[in-house]
Amino acid sequence: NWWQLLGVLIIYCIWPALETLVLTPKITGSKLTLSPMMVILSILIFSALFGIIGLLVALPVTAVLKIVITDLAALYKKSDYY
Repeated sequence: NWWQLLGVLIIYCIWPALETLVLTPKITGSKLTLSPMMVILSILIFSALFGIIGLLVALPVTAVLKIVITDLAALYKKSDYY
């Protein structure tokens, strides 16, 4: 039956790709206040640079860097140098 084949195809091929590329970055990014593009880029960059360890630390390090950079930018805007 073609409908069963289509159902299996959706469950085993399309759904994991949709979850990996769309849902996970969106959910993770909203919890860390990172955009989905930043989540994907940080995972790609950290995994390319540091391998498996980079995958594990990519999002926490990116979230910390975002907080530090945001705080430093606010501090700079309040300073006399701005």
